[in-house]
Amino acid sequence: MLGSLDVVRDDGERVAIRAAKQRKLLTTLLLHANRWVSVDKIVDVLWDGAPPRSAAGNTKTYVWKLRTALASGRIANGPGGYRVDVGRDEVDALRFEDLLRAGRDALAAHREQDAARLLAEGLGLWRGEPYADLTDDDAEAARSRLTEQRLSAREDLAEVRLALGEPVVVELGGLVRANPLRERPYGLLMLALYRDGRQAEALTVYRDLRAVLDRELGLAPSEDLVLLHRDILNQAPRLKPEPRTAVWRHVPAQLPANVAGFTGRDKALARLGDDADVWVVTGPPGVGKTALAVRWGHHNADRFPDGQLYVDLGGFSTGAPLTTRDAMGRLLRSLDTPPDRIPHDVAEQTALYRSLMTGRRVLVVLDNARGSEDVRPLLPGRPGCVVIVTSRNDLHGLVGLDDARALSLGALGDDDTIGLFRHVLGAHRVEAELDDVRRLSGLCGNLPLAVRLAAATLAAQPDRRIGDLADRMENGNRLTALAVGTESETTVRAAFDLSYAALPPRARVLFRRLALAPGPDFTAHVARALAGDTADGLLADLCGAHLVDHYAPGRYRFHDLLRAYAVERADDEGDRHDALDAVLPHYLRWTRAAVNTVFLVGGPTATVDGTGAAPEFEDEASALAWLDAEHANLVAAVDLAAEHGPAHVTWQLVDALHNYFWSRRNELDWTATAETALRAAESAEDGRAQATVHRTLGLAHWARGDGESSIRHSKRALELSRATGYLLGEARALTSLGLAHGDRGGPAEAADFQAAALAIDLANGNDYRAAVSRCNLGFALTHLGYPGDAVERFEASLVTMRALGKRYAEASVLNGLGVARLELGDVDLAADLLEESLLAARETSHHHCEVGSLTALVDVRREQSDHEAAARCAEQALELARDREMAAEEGTVLTAMAELALAGGDHDAARRHATEALRIQQEAGYPYGRARALRALGWALGDGAGGPYLVEAQAVFDTFGTPRAEELRGLGPRKPFTGT
Repeated sequence: MLGSLDVVRDDGERVAIRAAKQRKLLTTLLLHANRWVSVDKIVDVLWDGAPPRSAAGNTKTYVWKLRTALASGRIANGPGGYRVDVGRDEVDALRFEDLLRAGRDALAAHREQDAARLLAEGLGLWRGEPYADLTDDDAEAARSRLTEQRLSAREDLAEVRLALGEPVVVELGGLVRANPLRERPYGLLMLALYRDGRQAEALTVYRDLRAVLDRELGLAPSEDLVLLHRDILNQAPRLKPEPRTAVWRHVPAQLPANVAGFTGRDKALARLGDDADVWVVTGPPGVGKTALAVRWGHHNADRFPDGQLYVDLGGFSTGAPLTTRDAMGRLLRSLDTPPDRIPHDVAEQTALYRSLMTGRRVLVVLDNARGSEDVRPLLPGRPGCVVIVTSRNDLHGLVGLDDARALSLGALGDDDTIGLFRHVLGAHRVEAELDDVRRLSGLCGNLPLAVRLAAATLAAQPDRRIGDLADRMENGNRLTALAVGTESETTVRAAFDLSYAALPPRARVLFRRLALAPGPDFTAHVARALAGDTADGLLADLCGAHLVDHYAPGRYRFHDLLRAYAVERADDEGDRHDALDAVLPHYLRWTRAAVNTVFLVGGPTATVDGTGAAPEFEDEASALAWLDAEHANLVAAVDLAAEHGPAHVTWQLVDALHNYFWSRRNELDWTATAETALRAAESAEDGRAQATVHRTLGLAHWARGDGESSIRHSKRALELSRATGYLLGEARALTSLGLAHGDRGGPAEAADFQAAALAIDLANGNDYRAAVSRCNLGFALTHLGYPGDAVERFEASLVTMRALGKRYAEASVLNGLGVARLELGDVDLAADLLEESLLAARETSHHHCEVGSLTALVDVRREQSDHEAAARCAEQALELARDREMAAEEGTVLTAMAELALAGGDHDAARRHATEALRIQQEAGYPYGRARALRALGWALGDGAGGPYLVEAQAVFDTFGTPRAEELRGLGPRKPFTGT
């Protein structure tokens, strides 16, 4: 930055960035290093306040190109715009300011040699005009500031070299000529000439200054220069250089030995290099806080010429913590204070300590602190020193009141963990069992302490397979498996014990019981289900102690080993029954509330154990967002309820979730949880529960394209529902049968089943269910070739869904109504309905409906001869279908694209799309989609080659009993079909 842009990558390779916009972009980000720069600001700089319409998109391209050139993840993006992450020693402008500050501190402490070295190093970074690629106001301000700092640094360096007796007359003469109105260089030059025995020349310099100031400004020299002139005339003794003496007899170097095999933490090490006087490094036990502080201290020892001080405060140890008086005594003795001069009073000790630290550059590491009050008296209190505090607690007091910066450590990355194994075990051994090393890393949770213990275990047994230890940890007690020798059976466990023992009693209970909650994470609401009104404060205690990780807004999780430790403690204390009796009903209440917000569904029973009111979600989007966030936890809750009870929670959760699973088409979790619930319902000999789960399995298999299994489960659901007098279950089973028969080539049977379901729903007075059945019946009638009758059902369904405020379901109804209108030839009305459906689908994250509406709009825009709009809809639909892994929908989109290509006369594109669509639909087992793809391929191939495909398509349509086969018989091979 101190000259034209010059970039050197982490690997030492120089990066050539020649494009002007990219240079401006990188320079702008570096000008605001480690801070967010808004897109608007970047656009304004890149285009000098006159951006084109494509500016935002172009900016993304420039960022991508910079990331590629830098070959690192330095450039981050987020809501605030873009940010480049760098250490202060990686940018010459920041490094210059740090060196200038350090040099001045050394000068103030009478350490002239250090000051000269630091100032010269800083000035040596300059190559030209700062931020030369930028012209905006921020750059101009930075340029002015740095230029002034450079001039001041040159003066400081001349002053310190003068104090050391070095020749500086020539350099000062240049400064005077370049800055004729700046008084300080004149004064230094006068003093340098006088000490060089050139009194007359020194007096001449003063006369020149007086003349320049009078001529240019009408001013006289300052009082300091007048006094200097007088002292030179009188040859005052004070002008002679004074001898300097050192205060400390030795430089303390107390850091523990550097950690062997230290890997990773590059970003954390870079952050510690930022401009801050106090750092608080926090994290769970065993995460490597001390190792990080020691590593950084050793690698930055040259920044602290006056030494490094280290004190273990013992905040989390088996013995008593170090008192403030004892800690201060150690620090003062390290600063060569005789024992008889160390005050007894802590306040007086602190005052003496801070006096001794004034003007020094010392690194102070205060390790293993428990609270802010233990640390605060040990802070030097003056700039120049850096303090690194490590703690398992957050120490918010230091951050809030003492301007400390917080740095929280988590587990290592996968590659860094493997690197640690390589260091201990050797590369050959690790590479030979790399998969098992990866598995072992995961079982250690990438926690440095656990990884080192596992590696030490293997190092002590060179003939043992790495996979053996991984198997032992996987199948047994992981904490016990992490033992090295006889003296450390509980090494990891002991580290956790110390943090656990420091918790208040009620926080310990919550810690244990939260570990029993299902799934990978949890919310504060789960904690409240376990601990009531005190949960928020207790959860804050757990997070502050880094026993629980508040890793995202509103969401918490355990480190794997800490969870294993907490579960071990919970079983010792007999917590499991009470915990699960509170947590599982909590998930059932919230799931029902979320699903009913979107779908209005009920279960076979309203029984919900436990306490706590059901929540009210603001809208369908927030309910779906909750379900998405809790998906993994809810799947785990089903398994947990099946294993430990209460059993009814198992099938009630699955029943509550079936509409959600359908909406997200997560067939694997859907089928797995339903099979678990079926086993629980059969064990309980609950007929209604079995009917409910069989129906759910019927839907799950339908969504997977397995029509035979879907019909088998749906029929069983129908039998059980009728046997137990369960009318809601009977209607649901009929709906499932209708869906399965519709996809397997039986739209007439599908319509009959949907009509039967509708009759039951109407008899039960279930408005929502009736609206769903009308919608399903409408789709079946459209496939049968009765779009007019379908419109009647869709419109009735739409009235109900709108009255109930069910926007998610409304999207599906509008989709069906739009397709039916298109079949009737009402193209413009169909377009309006499908656009409205698309809007509702996007509002509610109804991805399948979104794809369906976009696909139908391809046909609509084609009919309107707007092929560009049709192509845009097709591209959007295809991207979403592939992103959401919707195979049958992807095939349908490709078929629509083939028909669109045919309408535009592009037979090659039509053949490609239709061939791919046919392959996908055959794999997905979707006969109706397969028939459409066959038809499109036949048209694309034309006379002769296309005939067999059209014959096969006709045969498939014949099995559906739809008008498609009759239409196909009357169409030539090149005439595209109009409609869906």
